[in-house]
This record gives sequence, C-alpha cells and structure tokens, in this order.
Amino acid sequence: ALRHDCAPNCRFRSQPDGSIEVTSIRHIPAGETLSFSYIGVPWVLCTSERRKLLRESFEFFCACRRCQAPDVLRSAPCPGCGNFCSLEEPIAPPQGPASIFWHCPVCAKPFDATLHEEQLNLDFKTLSEKVQKASENIRDAYARGKAPPSKVWEVFKDCE
Repeated sequence: ALRHDCAPNCRFRSQPDGSIEVTSIRHIPAGETLSFSYIGVPWVLCTSERRKLLRESFEFFCACRRCQAPDVLRSAPCPGCGNFCSLEEPIAPPQGPASIFWHCPVCAKPFDATLHEEQLNLDFKTLSEKVQKASENIRDAYARGKAPPSKVWEVFKDCE
C-alpha cells in the first residue's frame, strides 16, 4: 500500500504503457509504509500551505510526522531568549477561528507571528531558489544518465 507523506520515501512516474513505476528516494527501513507526496515536491511549502493544498485537493488534514514537527520554513529566533522557535501548527484541524502565534519552547514566551513575516518571506524565497536550482541540477544529471553529485542533495537537509 502507498500513502501520502510530506517527507515521502518514494516517487512515482507514469510509463508510456500506462503502468506506474515506484522508486525509493531514500533508505526505507523494514516495515515502513511506502509513501509519496500527493502534492508533488512538498519541500518548499510550509506546513500550513501543504495542509491547505491537501485539504482543498484531497479533502483531508495531514498529520504526517513532518506536519507535526516544528516547521523549519516558519521559524525565527525568540525575542525573549533568542532560542530557535517554530510557528505552532495545530495537530488537528482547527475548530473555529485559528490563532497564529509563536511560542518559545525554552522560555515559554508567546509573540506575534507577524513580527517576523518579512524575514520569513525572504528566507523562504532564498530557500526556494536553492531548492529550485538543486532540483534542476538533479534533473539535468539524470537526463545525462549520471547520478547527481552528492553535494546537490545537501540543500534538502534544510527542508526536513
């Protein structure tokens, strides 16, 4: 069985004969369910964007491990203690109006998420550009029948 995951372990490709080829994209430990992303390449989308797209397109609220973890694409230093914090995302679908705030896991100081929106947008744009370039390098290497250099994969570590 295959299921959706925002940090998938497989990708699929349609073949000219109508079949589907499933290929692993990372090591898959014994017993782990095979997964792929229903939304294509999810690495450049923050949790709220991925969940919104999945809810609108596939009518479910994603609760995969990546969606429940701190969102590195929506993170900033705490103005109280300087600790690295992530914008809180609900574990279940919000009931009623959603409140968006930052919460430091070290000093417990809550603060308004809009304070860091400009920096987050700039960081996201920079990361998106790096991922796009790395994706192009990977695609070009495979098109030439070669494996991409290992350094090209490093940008994706920032996306996990």
